[in-house]
Amino acid sequence: MVSRSSVTRVLERRAGLEAGAVGEAAVAAAVDARRRRFGESVDAYAARVEDDAAERTRLVADLLVHETSFFRYPASFDVLAAFLAPRAAASAAPVRILHLACSTGQEPLSAAMAALEAGVPEARLAIDAVDVSAEAVAHARAARYEGGALRGLSIERRERWFAHDAGGWRALPVLRDRVRYAVGDALEPDLAAAGAYDVVFCRNLLVYLTASARDRVLGHVRRLLRADGRLFVGHAEVLVARGAGFVPADHEGAFSCAPAAVPSPAEVAPAAVVAPPRPRGVAPRGAVGVPGAKARSAASARASRTPAGRPPSAAPAGEALSLARAAADAGRLDEARARVEEALRRGPPSADAYHLLAVVCRAAGASRPAEEALKRALYLDPGHRDALWLAALAATERGDRAGAERLRARAAGRGEAR
Repeated sequence: MVSRSSVTRVLERRAGLEAGAVGEAAVAAAVDARRRRFGESVDAYAARVEDDAAERTRLVADLLVHETSFFRYPASFDVLAAFLAPRAAASAAPVRILHLACSTGQEPLSAAMAALEAGVPEARLAIDAVDVSAEAVAHARAARYEGGALRGLSIERRERWFAHDAGGWRALPVLRDRVRYAVGDALEPDLAAAGAYDVVFCRNLLVYLTASARDRVLGHVRRLLRADGRLFVGHAEVLVARGAGFVPADHEGAFSCAPAAVPSPAEVAPAAVVAPPRPRGVAPRGAVGVPGAKARSAASARASRTPAGRPPSAAPAGEALSLARAAADAGRLDEARARVEEALRRGPPSADAYHLLAVVCRAAGASRPAEEALKRALYLDPGHRDALWLAALAATERGDRAGAERLRARAAGRGEAR
């Protein structure tokens, strides 16, 4: 087999794509499919990708996973509604939302439904959505879905916001007209030059980019997002956003962040830690409109009153884990590690707890304890999705691209990659 490293180097340098995050097999298949259209060798095709921006964009579009669904990460849309409702009530200004890497449109339409259901007036809701794939954007503009593309959409919402159309369902004009789609690249500096947005969605894109490309995208986001706005990222990207000057906000399962004017050293996690920071089964922190917020806020407040360097007081295992999460979110890594180790001492072994311990240890630069904690998490729960993503990242960092690809396949529910 001819080496495809020449194309990989071009993609990393010119498109900011981290080939290891995509997977060697995926890169090889996409390169072979496209170079055969031109009857070219790999090296000749690499030269084409270097010089032809349009071909480079088409190859990147083929490589990125356009996996999406309606109301993916449901808590994020609950938080979105709670965040937008008072803004719409307090001002007559338009409510503006930007979606980067919008894929086939389910996410922008979900945001439109959540906003309208929260009381944002139809005439004041404006959503911009971009994707590098012209094919995905064409699908999104048509706003017609069937079969698996409808997953995540409840029957009630389908009946309210969609009309039956030749075996599928098409979004009603009230939704379609709220979203303006365009083919665009999140890395380009002139992207959506006319800010400022109340909300930006940039989910499951950052994990595919090189460190410098992630910095560029998040720099664009900071320019486009209002100072009091919200950024929604994927479950594996919160710590990346923290490293670029954002702070976690709202409900844990929403994976939302707020801009920080000047991030303190305690708020900045190492940029290389692209880890799902929120384990399953941990009670979320308080947020407006989230049931039980008062009790969760009290737990976070107790954690924040623990002086730095003082051993945390004994707490039941469940509470210790919640306090560990609160401490980790605040950047108090020593306290977070002590809390999660306390939870493991006081309760039965937990994959969630070991995953959190791995995240905290990685953020603190303790690679060996992080590796051991991750192994324990996957021993207890071989299908723990967040731990699998973190293990895939660690494998990529070690240069084990085949192992990383297998772990990502397991995390995505595709079984072992061949």
